[in-house]
Amino acid sequence: MADTTIAFFGICIEVTDDEIELLESGRHTKVAAAKAVGLQLYWGNFGLPGEHYLLFVGKSIAKLGPENSSDVQLTSQKLMDIASYVSSRLVSAGFAEAPLFHLRLQPDS
Repeated sequence: MADTTIAFFGICIEVTDDEIELLESGRHTKVAAAKAVGLQLYWGNFGLPGEHYLLFVGKSIAKLGPENSSDVQLTSQKLMDIASYVSSRLVSAGFAEAPLFHLRLQPDS
């Protein structure tokens, strides 16, 4: 796996060691809540050196890097549509955090 940059609109949740198995099996309560309202998920190890697992809940915009896309373009209307959709769905799923636009490097481990 090569370095990847994640572009995601939504919330970012730090994952504890105890939660990794729940995420791998799809039994994490936040995963179930997000999927029930049509939100997307992305999680993985974003730490180097060491491990730092994060879970993103909302809408994946792009994965950028040598093994993924090299660019992404969105109109301002598309961005507003994504923000509106994700914001309302997060509330429906019971998440209290305000969604943000995230750009996060996921180093090759």
